[in-house]
This record gives sequence, structure tokens and C-alpha cells, in this order.
Amino acid sequence: MSITFACFDVETTSLDPKKGHVIEIAVVKITNGGEVLEEWTSLIDANTEHLGRPDIHGITFEMLEGAPTFLEVAG
Repeated sequence: MSITFACFDVETTSLDPKKGHVIEIAVVKITNGGEVLEEWTSLIDANTEHLGRPDIHGITFEMLEGAPTFLEVAG
């Protein structure tokens, strides 16, 4: 029996849900056997002056230039 899973990864500017902003989203759709069916990722323009810890997530302001906003992606 084949089962499909969607695995999500989100990078944020903070672990505090009241202060943090999403700056990257990724989704990988896989089977229970580990076969990758689809992948999708997008950087997110969080319109913030604070990116948190770039030494952890590796995302810079330059990388976010021209990226869609969260509302554009979530829609």
C-alpha cells in the first residue's frame, strides 16, 4: 500500500511566534518508500529589518529582494 506524505520546512526570523516572520517555506511530497514525487520552495519577503540568525538559516536581505510576500504565496 502506497501512502503519500507532504513534509514542510519553514525558516523564520525568530522562534517567538509573536515576533518572528516566515522567510522561507519548502514542501516535499514523498511516498512511504521515500520516493520524492514533488518539491517546492520559496523565499518570503517578510518586510522586516531583522532576519534573526543568518548564521543558522543562511538567508540574507539580498536573497529576499524580489521574493513574494507570505500572502502572495499562501494565497
